[in-house]
Amino acid sequence: MLDANYFSSPSMVPLDMSGDQELQRRLELFQVFSKLYAHHRGLLDEILALDPAGGEPMNRMGLFHYIQGIVSERGAYLVTNLLDGRSNALMQPQHIWTLGRDPRRASVNIRDKRLSRCHAAIQYIKRQGFLLVDLDSTNGSFVNGDRVNGHYMLKDGDLVRLGSLTFTFFVCPQFRTVADPSDEALAGIDKALAPPTLPVEALEDTAPRSPGHNQGGVSEETIHFYRANFSNNN
Repeated sequence: MLDANYFSSPSMVPLDMSGDQELQRRLELFQVFSKLYAHHRGLLDEILALDPAGGEPMNRMGLFHYIQGIVSERGAYLVTNLLDGRSNALMQPQHIWTLGRDPRRASVNIRDKRLSRCHAAIQYIKRQGFLLVDLDSTNGSFVNGDRVNGHYMLKDGDLVRLGSLTFTFFVCPQFRTVADPSDEALAGIDKALAPPTLPVEALEDTAPRSPGHNQGGVSEETIHFYRANFSNNN
């Protein structure tokens, strides 16, 4: 347990940085963590190790942990970046996904020592939704700060904490068909995808003046050739 007067010891002397308050604040914070590391190394190591999904990929990509439940005509599945920092679609015939630190017992295996071996489960119930079930975990399951007693029906945007793992849960119960892109948008896409060697004006009007040619004097076959090769190279 940390002493209440721990951070006010005489060794924590403010530095005179010629009025640079931000730099002084950062140096004082560094002193705090240095002192904490010297006397409570294990605690600080736990704080720095709270990213159970690989750490480096998550920090590099600037992502947050999430699970999304998706319902389609073929059934339900989860999409998540908890496994390796990259989005994965997880199919399960019984629509039950278990989460925990033991790969032999948890279908979603997460390296977090505060998780139980089989900590919790997410189950999809038809015409009801996705249910979070706590499997008598040691450190508990929480949704929006409240401990889950038994089970909880997840809602879009819920913040879930299992052990020291925190993730946002999203629900996608239906699909929508959006409107077709406008002619202006399609023309803009054509210009953006045109290779540098092809004059932009050649794509401005692809309506043929005669079979196989457009008003810019470039054949339709040539334009398709450029587009196909540009797409294949990118």
